[in-house]
Amino acid sequence: MPQPTQVTAAEISRLAKVTRATVSNWRRRHPDFPAPTGGTDTSPAYDLTAVRAWLAKRGQLPAGSPTDELRTILRTSATDLAHRSRLLPLVVAASRIVDTETKKAVALPDDRLAAWAQKTSRSYAVDIPDTGDLPYRPEEAELLRTLLRCCAEEGAAQTLEVLAEGEITDSKTSSAYRTPTNTAALMAELLTGPGEAYPDRVFDPACGVGSLLLAAAARGARELYGQDLVPAAAAQAAARLAVQTDATGAQVSVGDSIRDDAFPTLVADAVLSAPPYGQRDWGHEDLAYDPRWVFGLPPKGESELAWLQHCLAHLTPGGRAALLMPPGSAFRPSGRRIRADLVRSGALRAVVALPAGMAPPLHIGLQVWLLQQPHPQATLPSAVLLVDTASADTRPTDDTADRRSPAEWAALHHAVLTAWHDFDRHPDTFDPVPGFARAVPVVDLLDEAVDLSPARHVRAAAVPARPDELADLAYALRSRLRRAATGLVTLSGGQPWPPAGAEPQPWRRATVADLLRGDALTLL
Repeated sequence: MPQPTQVTAAEISRLAKVTRATVSNWRRRHPDFPAPTGGTDTSPAYDLTAVRAWLAKRGQLPAGSPTDELRTILRTSATDLAHRSRLLPLVVAASRIVDTETKKAVALPDDRLAAWAQKTSRSYAVDIPDTGDLPYRPEEAELLRTLLRCCAEEGAAQTLEVLAEGEITDSKTSSAYRTPTNTAALMAELLTGPGEAYPDRVFDPACGVGSLLLAAAARGARELYGQDLVPAAAAQAAARLAVQTDATGAQVSVGDSIRDDAFPTLVADAVLSAPPYGQRDWGHEDLAYDPRWVFGLPPKGESELAWLQHCLAHLTPGGRAALLMPPGSAFRPSGRRIRADLVRSGALRAVVALPAGMAPPLHIGLQVWLLQQPHPQATLPSAVLLVDTASADTRPTDDTADRRSPAEWAALHHAVLTAWHDFDRHPDTFDPVPGFARAVPVVDLLDEAVDLSPARHVRAAAVPARPDELADLAYALRSRLRRAATGLVTLSGGQPWPPAGAEPQPWRRATVADLLRGDALTLL
């Protein structure tokens, strides 16, 4: 016997779009309000069907969208929904059948609906990891009907987004975040130039819910490979790729890509990834002699450089990778040797500093590192393109709430792509864009710090290289100094300043640390 779905007073308030105080008044003032069917004395629970009927009779039941209905049933269902991934094959199946068949299924009795859902989705569960052979039960019929209605009316893609709510969230502890659509689009377009064919085979070793792979598929990638440590994220990625792309091959696996690579023999045309950062247990001790560390064993606190070399190891010669990296990877002393080898070998082609807020974590201005697997017979590049867009203020609160207008984002997108394409075609004759982009010679980057931060190189004033230009600059600066000194003498009236007293004045003393704490000094 199917168990009735129960809701609390708080959930009734959300369902009716009123305050909890209003629900309390209904309970006290209306004798016909449904009686509790469970819960406790302090937090009673009510039958959802009875509550809906009572609200509809009084005209208090808002006309909700199918997605709202699905959210409600997911939140209030008495079944075990901790593992929502098992619903994903049914969504994929619903996206492949006609609406008339879906409507017929919705009208089936509970037991037949559960059997139909199990039979229809079985063939799609094979391609979605972490779903297993979990049966749909007759007591879940209301959930299955709501899910199918949402697929038919709102689309399978929107239904997947609802299923991901509450189960797949940005993780501050694992430093794994969902890549926003705009940032994913920029990274995907950096892989090719105008008129070039898009890479056919694309890999993401930390794919999350598949945002970057979707961006690659939208631009022509046909074979998509992904892996993620979080089973729910990998399952969601596989379902999204199945629903939203026409890729002939899409494979997503669960596991730690660094320690347990699901695609050890894969040679991809391109890699797109936003790997987790700040991990200290990525396998430094166990993988000390791993052949992937062509540029050196990454330090224990530099997991990003381990992911970077893992991505390069999966690239065909000449293949490119775009990685979303934290800014510390560009200047931390512990990664200096690996950065130097990346620059020296020609593997690092460009670093683009994004404004804070372009991708979570929103308080950090992340960077896109554009890499290329060096070709044995190619000429080593003489410069690295550094682009600084961080001066622009863009602070979205989520993937859809970007404060930057579409026109502003389009301008930033165009400026970055234009700079990269110009540099990619003519790296030796690239004209710098003041305050925005500069091709920095490799010899200038290979100093003691090997600091790849774009702001350090792009915002600094260029020093003339010719002796006559240096002489002109020195003469101009000396003239400015002479005029300033003359003005200072004029302000004093041309007379020597009298001493303040016969005895030296006592002076307060402060350390540099004191001045820094008091914001009286800026340390550069």
